[in-house]
Amino acid sequence: MPVILPPEEMQIRFGDAVSPIIENANANIEATAALTQLCDTLLPKLISGNLRVANAEAFLKERSL
Repeated sequence: MPVILPPEEMQIRFGDAVSPIIENANANIEATAALTQLCDTLLPKLISGNLRVANAEAFLKERSL
């Protein structure tokens, strides 16, 4: 079964258009992994009281949370 490919110029233009999107998605995946690890590390300490957040109420009020 033959595989039909678009012309090379179209492949290059598509790659140029999609490449930033893929790079952004990969950066988001890495950021999500880092934030997940940070959350997994900090949350148990916050819940147990081993770690305190200074001025937590002011922080939440400033952000309308």
